[in-house]
Amino acid sequence: MASTHLGYYFTKYFNQIGINANLILKESYLSEWVENNPGKNPKDDPLITIIPEKKGEPKFVKKLREINEIRKYDYVLSIAAGGLWYLPSLRKPYIAYSTGADLGELAAGIGYKGKQVNQTRKFFKKAKLVFYGPEKSTIKMIDELKIKTSIPWRQVFDMEFWTQEKNEKKGNFLNIFNPSNQQWIEKFPNQRSKGNDIFFKGFKKFLDTGGKGKAFYVKRGQNLKDTEELIKKLDLEEHTEILDQLDSPYERKERMKKMDVVADQFGEDLYGLITLESLSMKIPVITEFSKEKGNMIFLENEKPPPILNANTAEQISEKLHNLSNFKQYNLISEESRNWNKKYHEPKKLVKWYWNHIIKNIKK
Repeated sequence: MASTHLGYYFTKYFNQIGINANLILKESYLSEWVENNPGKNPKDDPLITIIPEKKGEPKFVKKLREINEIRKYDYVLSIAAGGLWYLPSLRKPYIAYSTGADLGELAAGIGYKGKQVNQTRKFFKKAKLVFYGPEKSTIKMIDELKIKTSIPWRQVFDMEFWTQEKNEKKGNFLNIFNPSNQQWIEKFPNQRSKGNDIFFKGFKKFLDTGGKGKAFYVKRGQNLKDTEELIKKLDLEEHTEILDQLDSPYERKERMKKMDVVADQFGEDLYGLITLESLSMKIPVITEFSKEKGNMIFLENEKPPPILNANTAEQISEKLHNLSNFKQYNLISEESRNWNKKYHEPKKLVKWYWNHIIKNIKK
């Protein structure tokens, strides 16, 4: 596996259901792991196998050590293309987990070119099984690459960490958090959009129709300056606040405790990981989530998440007004937590993954 936080969740919960798994980390990834797990040393964790990087070592020797480590395992789940470009050549069945941009943009050559694009395309085409987020761009690439076996993923996260007791809401003032990258103007044709402009226009309409609240967004993304200009144009400067990026989940959780609503993304018909974290914290989420995508992810007898679905400024304003009613707010808040417990309990979820892996690897 090659991802710090997501790879570790899989490793941790696989072991809890009796499946022997290890997270393989290159030494260069350790600083990222420490950022996500402050105060902990990855070298002390028995679930982590570290591939050391020796100064001056020839590249082929380093790669050989990686390959020898990978060969010890029966199955490999590689996350975010993983940088393990040699996997298709090992004649060992592997599972690819797409986090979105790797399959939707990198493999498509959107903003990328050359060898890396070709390696990524081969990586996904040769995988025995591909788990993917059913965004428009990834669905298009699955068809283009003629990937034989693919399953829409259900995101794994540390539910226990993100669960908190939240006091019932009393007033009608809303602190609204737009956490996604500011990415709403195409830098390259067909680039994925987070639809941040739709959110701010909806927030403006909410205020103009009697709503009370403040919007927060994070200082990241290719369209930060465009967002600042939009906020000025909409006369929202007194009603918005820009926040610094945070390194650790602990810091992000403390920030989230101060929020009443999360307005996720409005460009791909699909919610992000922060939606699940928010639902677990009993924070209602407004985002775009189409019925079509719900039918792809959930079975007929399963209930999609209690997300307040919106994809226009008018709909965002309407949902915010609904949440201004504190009785309605508390009802949705409780429903959010209960849904998460039922459908995203991590041990049940990795069992779902394992069943799909076994079924498809042994074909």
